[in-house]
Amino acid sequence: MTAAYETFDVVVVGAGPAGGQCARRLAQAGRTVLLVDQLKTWTDHDFSSGGTPLETLDRFQLPDRVIGSRWSQLRVVTTREDHTWKSARSLGCVLDFAALRQFLAEETTTHGGSVRLGWQYRDRQQLTDGRWQIRFRDRLTSSDRWVTSRAVVDATGSARKVIYTAAEPRPDYLRGVGIEYLIEVPETVYQRFADALHFYLGHHWLPKGYSWIFPMQSGRLKVGACWFHGDHRFLKPDQPLRHYIDLLLTEQVQCPDYRLVDVHGAAIDYSGDRCDRHVQASILAIGDAVSAINFLGGEGIRHGLESADRAAQVLDAWLQGTVPDLSSYEQQIRRRFDRLWTLSLRLGMKKYLQDSDAKIDRIVRWCCALSTDDLMAILFDYRFQRLGRRLGRFFWLSVMTRLRLRWQRWRRPSHVA
Repeated sequence: MTAAYETFDVVVVGAGPAGGQCARRLAQAGRTVLLVDQLKTWTDHDFSSGGTPLETLDRFQLPDRVIGSRWSQLRVVTTREDHTWKSARSLGCVLDFAALRQFLAEETTTHGGSVRLGWQYRDRQQLTDGRWQIRFRDRLTSSDRWVTSRAVVDATGSARKVIYTAAEPRPDYLRGVGIEYLIEVPETVYQRFADALHFYLGHHWLPKGYSWIFPMQSGRLKVGACWFHGDHRFLKPDQPLRHYIDLLLTEQVQCPDYRLVDVHGAAIDYSGDRCDRHVQASILAIGDAVSAINFLGGEGIRHGLESADRAAQVLDAWLQGTVPDLSSYEQQIRRRFDRLWTLSLRLGMKKYLQDSDAKIDRIVRWCCALSTDDLMAILFDYRFQRLGRRLGRFFWLSVMTRLRLRWQRWRRPSHVA
């Protein structure tokens, strides 16, 4: 009976950046691969990626068509501080999420792979010969579709639909919830935000999280906010998440006649203690399904692409018979991400759920001593040691200044009436 089903070496469930990149690499290696997504068009749920450094384009061979905008500045606004780090050269880009997904799918088909949109994953079972039988629901025809494959890749993000069955217990996750608006504004308004990533921190802008304004194509801005579940040390937000996006629109964009193009939202479940399941028999999980995200800065696409490359290499070796199983994938991911992600998580949880508003202001004020290159190294390369080296001199100068002022006040004669 199963012989009538389409058969592949690998089925990739989820055509986001990680899933598309994995299918692309497997197709380039000559594997028969099927890339499946429940979305009916590439523009559905068109999230921005945030900012990514320019090296992402070269490393993953991405063309200019996937770029929403380029930037050479980083601006951070807190309740009382506002500072911009500038560079004479372009530092990074904001990826156009829909264009990126479409490009990776086209690359997959160009190299002989297959793509199905509107197919919703339902379940899977392993056959006696070790292959997987996978059932999808075709949302266009409301009928079931069955395929078989030697391996399956779970690229379903935080849902983790394939690597776990519905009845299996899962680790405890930290949850972040985000909403993003895509808006059209006059060119004069757009130019105030062009060429820069704008981040907003502190209790005024968003308790328990952060918000942002990113430029996309000319005349379009992404305005979003994300907060994290958990009790805050000092306060409990009493406003919905959309309130804080409206706050940005009112106080920062200042364009009441903007046109709302799209609104989308999602939740991210992150394994803080790195207990994600990476491998289950011949199933691999990639991207958000293995918490491949920088919790501190919310950057995920670059790391999802890297996890996809590593998964494709291990799968290709296993299909060739040069490795006995897929366990080396988990080892690679843990060596690459665990230490960085643990430190990033601790710093992020402290900033979002523990720091006072005054401390957030103070940290940004201290960071003014950092060069733009230092800030890039910290945010995107996780070289946190630069923070200590650069701020050490600034910290001690601040301490000495305060001590000197206290000494002067102590020595100043008391006023005699």
